[in-house]
This record gives sequence, C-alpha cells and structure tokens, in this order.
Amino acid sequence: MGELIEKLTHLFATKYPGCRSELYTRLENHVGGFLIADQFKGKPMEERQREVWSLVRQNLTHDEILSITGIFTQTENEHAIMTEESEAV
Repeated sequence: MGELIEKLTHLFATKYPGCRSELYTRLENHVGGFLIADQFKGKPMEERQREVWSLVRQNLTHDEILSITGIFTQTENEHAIMTEESEAV
C-alpha cells in the first residue's frame, strides 16, 4: 500500500500545491486518511469530494480505487479544530 500512498500524495500535491496528505494503511490492503488543503475554503463538502474523487478516477487504476476506504477533505483550520477536539476527549 506504500506505493498507492506515494501515488496519492504526489497526485494531491500536484493538484493542491501546499497541501498535506495524512494517509494510512487500513485493514491490511486499504488506504484512507485526510487531504488537508486551503483550496477547499468556501467549498461545500460534496463539491470537495466530487473534485477529489474525479481526480482519483482520472489517475488511478480500478483496483487502486477499490483500495481506498475514504479521503476526508479539510482546510488547515478545520483540521486544527478537529485535532484539538479529539485530543481533549
């Protein structure tokens, strides 16, 4: 799954300069995580997801796509707030 994580990280960095991707191997052969980019500011979640999955579908194989469990999209500020809240619990 390391190759898929590298591929996604490069793909996201090309589309969203300055972004951070926090991707992890899940369930042995799946990848999931966060894409953190300020280019998402002001965009509804549905639009963010459509944009990201369109990019993924255009650049990955069918089998690679099936290996992705989910990619949460956040701005830096949203990610900071969620991280603070989860650490407080």
